[in-house]
Amino acid sequence: MTGQLFLHLMSAYQESNWVGVLSLGIIATVWVNTFFFAVPIHNQIDKQKPDQLIPKLIRVNWYRTIAWTIVFLITALSGKS
Repeated sequence: MTGQLFLHLMSAYQESNWVGVLSLGIIATVWVNTFFFAVPIHNQIDKQKPDQLIPKLIRVNWYRTIAWTIVFLITALSGKS
């Protein structure tokens, strides 16, 4: 995640366009999702029975997976790194 953020920040710094802005927005959303939703669920799983929390974590991770896939596709289709 850190590497992806760094690459897109550098790309946006060198050439500001809609691809960079959109990608950074999606990456920011993934970071928010990770730290405010996925990490707390992981912490709860450590303390409780995970049976009720696993489906919630899977759902949160699907959002993250879809977002990263969108960033990848935007980057690949635009020819930018």
